[in-house]
Amino acid sequence: MIHVCQRLGIDVIAMEEFGPDPREAAPLCRAKIEEADLFLGRLLEDLADPA
Repeated sequence: MIHVCQRLGIDVIAMEEFGPDPREAAPLCRAKIEEADLFLGRLLEDLADPA
């Protein structure tokens, strides 16, 4: 999926590219998602609720 987005000219921000950050992982990820124009993935809240 990442390669397809890159070929389409979409800037991809993946967890693997995050550098050191003093914030905890969950707030950091939520902040990155809120800044994004498009989010491809699953939120932790989705995984916690099997409904």
